[in-house]
Amino acid sequence: MWDLHAAGIPLAVGYTFGQPRVGDETFAKAFTAAGLRQWRVTHDRDPVVHLPPEALGFYHTATEVYYPGLASQGYTVCDGSGEDDNCADQWWNVPDMILDCLEDGEKHCDHLTYLWNARTAYLDDTSCSNGPDHSLADT
Repeated sequence: MWDLHAAGIPLAVGYTFGQPRVGDETFAKAFTAAGLRQWRVTHDRDPVVHLPPEALGFYHTATEVYYPGLASQGYTVCDGSGEDDNCADQWWNVPDMILDCLEDGEKHCDHLTYLWNARTAYLDDTSCSNGPDHSLADT
């Protein structure tokens, strides 16, 4: 969005799912000051939204929309800071979140189950290729 805006392409609003931190706090403030509106959708304990670590100076752009569970259980529009401790930032154990993603064929990975129960496919390579034995080369 930033690059498109800088190139003079008008943008109304952007939506991301499971976005990592893309800059520092200065960048996040410049993003907002430029009038760019973005909804960062996060899901429960998705490890990707915690990377790169805030401790290394990385910071999220606003505004986060946090789903703590199934899509039918609702969501929270977070405080607009980009780093709301009541939303995805309430979780801190990134190694444990990554292990959840590696367990049981990735079925416990909150990065792969955005809007779960509102759709029927995992956000993984198997779902995108119509199954493990089907590739784009076969079509």
